Amino acid sequence: MFSARRTVRPARSLCRWEPVQNGIRLTDLANRTSRAPFSTSHRCGVPLPVRKAPPSFAKARFSRMEVPQLAFFEDAAKPSLASGLDPQECFRSAHAYVDLAVADNPGWRDSLRDPPHSLSYATLHYIAVMIMNGPPGPAFNIATHIYHTLTMANYAPSILTVVRLALMRKMLGQPQFSQAQDKFTLMARRKDDPNACTLQGLILSAKTTPETDREALQWFRTAASLAGEEPGAWEWQASCALEMGKIYLRLKQNDRAKAIWRYCAQDLDIAEGCWLYSTLLEPSDPEKYIMVRKAAVSGIPQAAQEMAILDDPSVEGSEGGGSSSWDIKASNVFKKEWQAIAGA
Repeated sequence: MFSARRTVRPARSLCRWEPVQNGIRLTDLANRTSRAPFSTSHRCGVPLPVRKAPPSFAKARFSRMEVPQLAFFEDAAKPSLASGLDPQECFRSAHAYVDLAVADNPGWRDSLRDPPHSLSYATLHYIAVMIMNGPPGPAFNIATHIYHTLTMANYAPSILTVVRLALMRKMLGQPQFSQAQDKFTLMARRKDDPNACTLQGLILSAKTTPETDREALQWFRTAASLAGEEPGAWEWQASCALEMGKIYLRLKQNDRAKAIWRYCAQDLDIAEGCWLYSTLLEPSDPEKYIMVRKAAVSGIPQAAQEMAILDDPSVEGSEGGGSSSWDIKASNVFKKEWQAIAGA
């Protein structure tokens, strides 16, 4: 979801792949339980309809037992997921946050960054990111609760993450995401944050209509204009470039899609970019085998399936075809390895 900044060589201008033009359940109140000051049933014993509280990420559905062990943070608090985080501090902060959330004393969220807690919003955000990127389990409730708290505090990275989570789960518009969506709408309207502009483009692109595709392209161009041209200029740069290529392919502008995906593969060094770029190369192009292989070793299943074919000695014209029995045997081994990566 977030990638660490890395040192990169001077990049080719973004203008070479796209002309830049100027241009979670989050409600809290319904979960405060209190005894009604009146009867909720008739004297005859027939209960009146009871309105269910809207779904919310605000309620603490966890305890200290659900906090991941220190070993989890030692493994997760490092590039590319995160960088510069102290696993011990993450472990301490997670426990301190859970204690405060479970106690739920009045105003506890307003004092998170004050002594004696001294909790950093950035650290809490990345704790939630690490949990959400880890194995499924009860700790997910801790992550969504943290996101809710940071959304209430107008912490931009958490607002964006929650809305993107809703987009990925096809749950935009659901009550549990409404608060984050409202705050995101205000962020996007300002057009001063490349990540917010990228997310707005992704939301429009998901509709896959010619009209929304063209509108999404404008948002992606604004993001590129705001952040600059070097790889790593903003966190969701890869998502922006990859999706632009998909839009151009839908609009039947294959040359532009190919140029953008070449940029993703060669400059941004994205595995998915290598695979998508390879799909637009001719079978006779030597670069196709290189790009497919690069994507396959990075775990792209479709690329691994393609490599199983390219390295199959029985397929005419494959790279794996050798003249000796040793070459054939070696190629069969590689074929099985690619199939394993592809999950076949």
